[in-house]
Amino acid sequence: MAAVNIAPKKYAVKTPSVSITVAPENIGLIETRILDGRKYVLVQADGPIEVNGVEVHVAEEE
Repeated sequence: MAAVNIAPKKYAVKTPSVSITVAPENIGLIETRILDGRKYVLVQADGPIEVNGVEVHVAEEE
């Protein structure tokens, strides 16, 4: 029997309200946390952030 590479071309992170698609080489940028008793999916964003092609600015910590 021949070996088959079943590595995904992309990962899908889903909740009932949100779906995020991530390339396999970037899956390490996703993490989950519980903050103040609530569950969160966090995406590390060191570069520009766009939502539907519109750049979103993130306020710096004070």
